[in-house]
Amino acid sequence: MNPSFFGYAKGAFTGANKEGKAGKFELAHRGTIFLDEIGDMPLAMQAKILRVLQEKQVERVGGNALIPVDFRLIAATNKDLKQLVDRGEFREDLYYRLFVVPLDIPPLRVRKQDIPIIIASKMHQLSKIYGMKEKTIDQEILRMMRRYDWPGNIRELINVLERLLVLTDGNHIATRDLPDFLQDKETEDSFISSDTHLQKYEDVRDVALQEERRAIESTLERVKGNKTKAAQLLGISRATLYNKLSRYAIET
Repeated sequence: MNPSFFGYAKGAFTGANKEGKAGKFELAHRGTIFLDEIGDMPLAMQAKILRVLQEKQVERVGGNALIPVDFRLIAATNKDLKQLVDRGEFREDLYYRLFVVPLDIPPLRVRKQDIPIIIASKMHQLSKIYGMKEKTIDQEILRMMRRYDWPGNIRELINVLERLLVLTDGNHIATRDLPDFLQDKETEDSFISSDTHLQKYEDVRDVALQEERRAIESTLERVKGNKTKAAQLLGISRATLYNKLSRYAIET
C-alpha cells in the first residue's frame, strides 16, 4: 500500500512520523484529487483505489481505523484504457467507475491554434514561479512553433517555454533564442519550391492572422481589458495594439 496515497498510522514503520501522517485521499477530503497517468498504475494499486472510491473510506498503512473521505476525482492518461482493459492490464470495474464524464483532449499537433493561448497562460505562471518579470515573445516564434508537431505534447511546449524564460537574456524572446530542433525545422522547410513556398506563405499568413486575433482577444480577456498590459504581454506597442484592434474589428 502506498503511504503517499493512504497515509500511515503512528509507528507504522521505522522513520515514520511519530504522530502518523495523512495521505493524499485524506488531504483531498471535501476537495479534488488529480491522478495523472492512471493507465500506468499497477493492478494491485488499482484494486486499492477502487476500494476507496466504492467505500468512500481509507485505511492508513499500519492502522486499522477506517477514515471517511469525500472527494472529487480527476484522472488522466495518454493511453487507451479500454484497450488496456481488453488486454487485462487495467481493471474493468475501475474503468467503469472512472468513466463518468470522459474528456478526450486531442494532442497539441492537431490543435496548434491553441499554442498562443497556452504560451500566454504558461509564461505568466512560470514568471511567477521563478519570480521573474514576464517576457514578451517575437510573433515569428508562434509561426515557427506551429510548424513543429510537438511529439511530447503540451509538456514539451511548457518545457521549451521554461527554458526560454530562464535562459534568454533581456525581457524579449527572439527566434534566435529557440532551441535547435525548432530552428532546424525552419531550415528544412526552406528547400521547397518557390511556387509551393508562395502558397504555403499565403496559408501561413492567413493562419497567423487568425492566431494573432485570437491571441489579442485572449490576452485582453486575461488582463480584463487593460490595453497597456495586453500590449506588453503581446510584445507590441500600445499604438500597434490599437491598430490591430481596428483591423480585426475587436470590440473592447
